[in-house]
Amino acid sequence: MGDTREEAARRDSVVKAAFGYRDALLTQAYLTLRDFTTAEDVVQDTFLVVMEKWGDHVPGPPLFPWIRRILHHKALQALHDRGREVTFESPRLANAVAQACAEELDEPRAEQQRE
Repeated sequence: MGDTREEAARRDSVVKAAFGYRDALLTQAYLTLRDFTTAEDVVQDTFLVVMEKWGDHVPGPPLFPWIRRILHHKALQALHDRGREVTFESPRLANAVAQACAEELDEPRAEQQRE
């Protein structure tokens, strides 16, 4: 069976309210992540969780702190995931590293250097 009308109305209310906090959530995510694209992704992931878990929010207490807590966990996960990535601020540095790796992996040249 599907949602009752009351559940559907409450779900719609929670989800609509969550989307109303988009700018505040995006600001919070950006301040945490310092990357606008990742912040947008985290906000979208937060909305997905809100749509899936809307029933976990207890009516009465304010909605925003619950959503912000979800965002906080998603942002921490993004930071954790980003910590596994290797990034270079300078394209010049990235090219130098790529060239050094290519030279190191060039087996005939590596043999010459070993001799």
